Amino acid sequence: MQIKIFDNKEELYTSAALQIFQDIVANPKMLLGLATGETMIPLYKKLHTLLKSEDLKSIKTINLDEYVGIQKTHPQSFYSFMAEYFFNIFDISKSNINFLNGFNDLNEEINNMNQFLSENTIHTQLLGIGSNGHIAFNEPKTNFDIRTHLVELDTQTRLDNSRFFKSFQDVPTHALTLGIKDIFQSKHILMIAIGQKKADAVNQMINGPITNLLPASILQDHPSITVYLDTDAASKL
Repeated sequence: MQIKIFDNKEELYTSAALQIFQDIVANPKMLLGLATGETMIPLYKKLHTLLKSEDLKSIKTINLDEYVGIQKTHPQSFYSFMAEYFFNIFDISKSNINFLNGFNDLNEEINNMNQFLSENTIHTQLLGIGSNGHIAFNEPKTNFDIRTHLVELDTQTRLDNSRFFKSFQDVPTHALTLGIKDIFQSKHILMIAIGQKKADAVNQMINGPITNLLPASILQDHPSITVYLDTDAASKL
């Protein structure tokens, strides 16, 4: 595990975006794993500056997760987030976008994604980390061997995400997510963690035991992961 700590968030995002840019230029037909959330917005903006003159028609993308029970057009769906900050900005073929649909038949969505990932390997996977140590929506106590699945969201996760909804009650209770096994099989993982709220989870991920009580801890065993931290997120290392 390579750990990079930055005093300046601008430098952090520039460094992370440059790494992804180099991966894409070197692998123009790669499958790029994308993530949502406020942490990723500055990264995507930096990446657009680097990639705006590149032809990305051959790039395939896959997203980690999606809420269950809301349409993809819902303003707080992860598809809407990606449309605003990535799909509508980058020159990517819509047919190359792979996205779970939480408003479709859930078993069909899970089976189709598992089939896709049995035939394709994620080259570079972007990740954040939840304050409870979840990766994607793999909550504490999730089996490390699980693949794409339906998950009941942890109360802490729903509380963390409630600021994006009118009330806590409006936050979906379930989501579809790539499994820990799917994420772990990525050739390279690039994680970004920002802020004091992530410091405990980051410390446990890096220095604690490998346990499904903190799903991100399994990444200690990944052969190629780079963790980008600001000084607040790294404060308990």
